[in-house]
Amino acid sequence: MKNFLLLLEAEIRRDYIFIRRYPLEIISSICFIYFVFLLTFFSAKFVYGDKEIRFLGSSIEGWVISYVMWIFASAATSYMSEQLKNEALIGILEQLYLSPFGLIYILLARACLIFLYISFSLPIFLYLLQVSTGVYLKLNLCLILPTLVLTFMGMCGFGFILAGITLVFKRIGPLLLIIPFFPLGLAMFPIEDLSHNLQIFALILPLIQGVKLIRLVVLESQNFVILFRNGEILILALNSFLYLAIGIFIYKTLERIAKDRGLLGHY
Repeated sequence: MKNFLLLLEAEIRRDYIFIRRYPLEIISSICFIYFVFLLTFFSAKFVYGDKEIRFLGSSIEGWVISYVMWIFASAATSYMSEQLKNEALIGILEQLYLSPFGLIYILLARACLIFLYISFSLPIFLYLLQVSTGVYLKLNLCLILPTLVLTFMGMCGFGFILAGITLVFKRIGPLLLIIPFFPLGLAMFPIEDLSHNLQIFALILPLIQGVKLIRLVVLESQNFVILFRNGEILILALNSFLYLAIGIFIYKTLERIAKDRGLLGHY
């Protein structure tokens, strides 16, 4: 545990140096996420009109919740592979692999840190979304945080798979765009409004189940006692742990392939 904390400290120091040297990349990424929301929101509002408060099959409140959850999911799936691609490009990937911690623990530390970074910036970002839409949500972080953690863990499974693919193929740009955006469409719709087959498919995705629980807590004022009795929390927990375990297993397999082929030492 002490060694893992030292690893977290080292990663925080590295991120601080990166942000200080390349502030424009961080600022532009935040602006991009915000402007994507504005573009989709006002486009839908233009199509459906001011009198229609429901669009895309969901209330505006539910749409804001879905988009915020998608930000968590997108970070979980793409952050690790993006970092590995950059480190392979500048030639330090093999040094990371040979570190005493091992690459898998470095990725776990980065996953923890990106969750903390987004969690700390979430109140500011959520405030901007609420000002833009004119809809203000009453949030209870004590009830929402466990759902965010479980959902993030499940989506990290996809992140580990993409990280393993990055080790082998190095450039996987289209996948980093397609996979995070794919569940966004499903997340925007209330799961009850989907077809039967899509409902079954959506329930096996941690993001969709997490969005469903957040909506129940925020919009319908349900508490975790009710959700636990209904088995909703257990479904999300089992789903997330299963995806995380599968993701780590696939990553280790692909890492071994990359090592056997000698792909860690060059780009």
